[in-house]
Amino acid sequence: MEGKVSQVTAQYVDGLYADLADPAETIAYLNAALADGDSQVLRLAIQDVAEAWEVNQVDQVDQADPDRKP
Repeated sequence: MEGKVSQVTAQYVDGLYADLADPAETIAYLNAALADGDSQVLRLAIQDVAEAWEVNQVDQVDQADPDRKP
């Protein structure tokens, strides 16, 4: 069961990060977190956005130069 939960979580995160690559989706996501009124929700949303943008930037670099060594 634990493996299935991890797989579902990974799929959710991958989908979220893909959605957050779109600036309009990012704005909507942050606005929804802000509207919630809970500072913890907003903090987590900001963290999600920061992680998503970092992941997307790394993916773009990898696509631009697939031979690049980390």
